[in-house]
Amino acid sequence: MPTYFYTAMNAENIRVTGKITVPNVENLKKVLIEKRQKLVSIYESPIKSVWQWSTVSDRNILLFTRYFASLIKAGISAFKSINILYKQEKNLRLKETLGVISHDVENGSALYEAFSRFPGMFDKVYIGLLRTGEESGRLYELLEKCSDLIETRIVVKRKIIAIVSYPAIILLLILILVFVIFMQIVPKFQTLYGQMGLTLDALPLITKVVIGVADFIRTYFFYELGFIVLFAGVFFQIYSTKAGKLRIDRLFVKIPIIKDIIIKYYIARFSRNLSILFESGFSIIIAFERSDEIVTNLAVKENLIRVKKNIERGNTVSEAFASVTMIPEISREMISIGEQTANFDKMLINIAEFYEKDLDYVTETFMNWIEPTIIIVLGFFVGTILLSIYLPVFSLASNMKMNI
Repeated sequence: MPTYFYTAMNAENIRVTGKITVPNVENLKKVLIEKRQKLVSIYESPIKSVWQWSTVSDRNILLFTRYFASLIKAGISAFKSINILYKQEKNLRLKETLGVISHDVENGSALYEAFSRFPGMFDKVYIGLLRTGEESGRLYELLEKCSDLIETRIVVKRKIIAIVSYPAIILLLILILVFVIFMQIVPKFQTLYGQMGLTLDALPLITKVVIGVADFIRTYFFYELGFIVLFAGVFFQIYSTKAGKLRIDRLFVKIPIIKDIIIKYYIARFSRNLSILFESGFSIIIAFERSDEIVTNLAVKENLIRVKKNIERGNTVSEAFASVTMIPEISREMISIGEQTANFDKMLINIAEFYEKDLDYVTETFMNWIEPTIIIVLGFFVGTILLSIYLPVFSLASNMKMNI
């Protein structure tokens, strides 16, 4: 069935927008009548069946924003620019979005209102800058700032992904290797021990332990697999609740090295967003409200909310930050200096750049630490297993030589 984006007037004569999947326009009209709404305009989504699950990446948004800014700079109106980009867009989900935005703008919506219908693609900072740019005539300038923010976010995200993915891949390979040893190699050696006339009691203690573990894994494999799936399900269920996510996020910010990476990542992003919003004319409170959306770690977010509340009570920005111990002291000092010298927005940019560079150092340190640690643990673990299964063979061969 086709998906329609519509604009309608409700019973209070207020413009409303929505998205609905129905067989045809007549069905859509019936649904709106039941809601006591009058259809104003309608747009059918170009996405069909197999393509409906296509996603929009940060890179897609970055390229769109760069091209949009270039067209605005060339003197083309926002409406025509969006139509041009709509026609050449290859990502079907983004193409659908641009079609809806174009439709809304054509029917009288402000540019920021049309974009705000898609908060999953365009966050509060993006919408806020778009609105300021549209109202002040600085649309090109603020679109460029949006592009810079997205580009920085992509670069930093790649660093974080590298930190997470490398040890995850290594650990996965270790688990596969250990699984193969326990499921394939150890049983073959058990058979060999029987052929050699070695009973379980005659084997070394370490060999008994390895055989016992291998037997346990083989015997209860499906129970173990079920437990892992159940544990993962319970974890994600807990993490999907606000209270559970807060507890887990608080745990993450207590782990050495991981804590530094998380805090520095969010301070860098938050400071950069806050700086651009503040420089663009937003009050510090509104800038805070729109910037804290990008902070998904609730432990960090609750500290930033505390800062905002302190500012609302009348404290200076530096005083508000000074009350939060999670924020590194050097950040609090830089904010205090920026406030005293009336260069608050520039100091925030300095903080963002400082932590982005520091994040490079922390990332490199983490990778340098985790790589040899994993290799040592892997070597010790695999070496112990191999020694345990070969030890009876060596002992038997040594006894045979002595008897000869």
